[in-house]
Amino acid sequence: VPKGYRAIGYIGRLSFNKRPEVVARAVARLPEDCIAVMIGDGIEAKPITKLAREIAGDRVIIPGPTDDVGSALDGLDAWMLCSDAEGFSIALTEAMLSGTPIVTNHVGAVDDLQEKFGELFCCVPNGASDDELAAACLRALSPSGRSIADHARRVALEHLTAELSAQRWAEWLREICPVVV
Repeated sequence: VPKGYRAIGYIGRLSFNKRPEVVARAVARLPEDCIAVMIGDGIEAKPITKLAREIAGDRVIIPGPTDDVGSALDGLDAWMLCSDAEGFSIALTEAMLSGTPIVTNHVGAVDDLQEKFGELFCCVPNGASDDELAAACLRALSPSGRSIADHARRVALEHLTAELSAQRWAEWLREICPVVV
């Protein structure tokens, strides 16, 4: 990402059902110092790249896949969860753990997490307009968005790590399958 630019990103499979082009839609409505960064690969990468460039022109960077998700998230000023269908998104948890501000619609576990822990994300309605997406990105980039991201990171570290998840699974399995010794 060139110095002086703010990166709004997506990390994941480049597939139309994940809707990564939404990042380009938002960036097209944002100030010129904002760029879309779409990190990933997939069989639909070429048509998605073409569509993203039609939407936001040279303000789209698509570097390909990475195994270093942490560094990729650290390089983003905001991350977007774009799909209309998710369960409990691992990518969402990774973004929370990194402290990257998150823009998302009401998909998967988003509403349940916010009901339990308070505001964690800059949310847009499902089917949000380009202007609504851009406004949510600006909020994520603001000091209040930074505060929300810091809260989300604390929640993730206290409740959503892999270690805690494994402990809960083990407890549940012991509960449903007690072993007599």
